[in-house]
Amino acid sequence: MVGDNVVFFDGHCHLCNRSVNWLLKRDKKNRLKYAPLQGETAQKLIPEESTKYDSLIFCSNDKVYIKSSGFIRIVLKLTWPWKFLSILWIIPYPIRDWGYDFVARKRYKWFGKSEHCRIPTSEERTHFLS
Repeated sequence: MVGDNVVFFDGHCHLCNRSVNWLLKRDKKNRLKYAPLQGETAQKLIPEESTKYDSLIFCSNDKVYIKSSGFIRIVLKLTWPWKFLSILWIIPYPIRDWGYDFVARKRYKWFGKSEHCRIPTSEERTHFLS
């Protein structure tokens, strides 16, 4: 069984950590939970075939969404005006995923990489899974 509304992210990636920070500020209804891809929750909940993706993974209603589709499903959980980003659905997924993959390949070079996974603050702990 997959978790409900869980954003799995690369805990070593600075871009991914900034994205989690961005989401935390905009998830006013606290619909999202977060877990590093390197953590125990990811090992338990994400289907093995999905772990081959070096990507954001979003799990909702026992379904797994990756890359740009995962991002769009995530913003649908946010309130307006951020939910408007879901308009990206009109772009065919091969084109969306090409753009996603391009940034994903360059993310460490452009934004850096940490040796350790992100540690949530005491206020953020309720939003994070191990």
